[in-house]
Amino acid sequence: MDWDVDRLMNQIELAHRVVEEYVQEPFSELARKDPKKAVEEFPRFMGSVTSGIFRPSSGIGAPLINALGMIYPALDQETKTKVLTEVCLFFGNIRYDNVQRHYTANIHEPALMGDIAINHPLYWCGFESDANKLKNIHSWDQFREAYISERGTVTCNSAFWLLFALSRKETKRVKMFEKCAELFPEFVERTKDAISGWIYSDAERHSYDAEPVPFEVTVQDKMKRYISPIQKELETRVNEKPFILLPKYFSDLEYHKRYEEKKRSRK
Repeated sequence: MDWDVDRLMNQIELAHRVVEEYVQEPFSELARKDPKKAVEEFPRFMGSVTSGIFRPSSGIGAPLINALGMIYPALDQETKTKVLTEVCLFFGNIRYDNVQRHYTANIHEPALMGDIAINHPLYWCGFESDANKLKNIHSWDQFREAYISERGTVTCNSAFWLLFALSRKETKRVKMFEKCAELFPEFVERTKDAISGWIYSDAERHSYDAEPVPFEVTVQDKMKRYISPIQKELETRVNEKPFILLPKYFSDLEYHKRYEEKKRSRK
């Protein structure tokens, strides 16, 4: 069977335009005007996106996730929990590596990405791609040319993962991180919150290992992986817990405790 590649590509492009015009744009508008209504309607909108020629694993729903991310920081605790639950239920129907590749690698909002990864560590996609790109960027002028548009917005797959890469000690880009903190202060603050959540969850899990590591020891160890200007802040935020923990987090932690106890008893 011969494939008409041009025709197929035209059909895919047309389908993308239809999804953008009739689903993504109306949902983004609803999210701005009535956030709680948007949260309630999210499953219906996502269903309409993924019921056509695109499978959920294709990443076609990523713009809807980012629309939720746009309103996520301003939501109350109860509504955030509902958003997080809905997003994770959607991800649960997709193989985890496709979630990483097509969804979490493209989430801009730190608060949403942080809460997703705390409760579902499998969806952590890593920051290596951004870290590798930064190796060739040595000045703020180069960074601005590569990542900041004339309108002053960040242009990349995920503003969060880019900033996260800047926060890591091994990338050695402290000045760039600090400049971003001047330009996008609230965004940077939410990035620190997300990082503190991951430190907290790792420390809590390791405290129940078969050979337990004290919570504070892990916190100190993890903090050292980030640039020195934010280390003390991260420690403070770990104690403040500015993140959402779903029931799944606690059930996974309970499973980890039982598993490690069995390992300990076999020794």
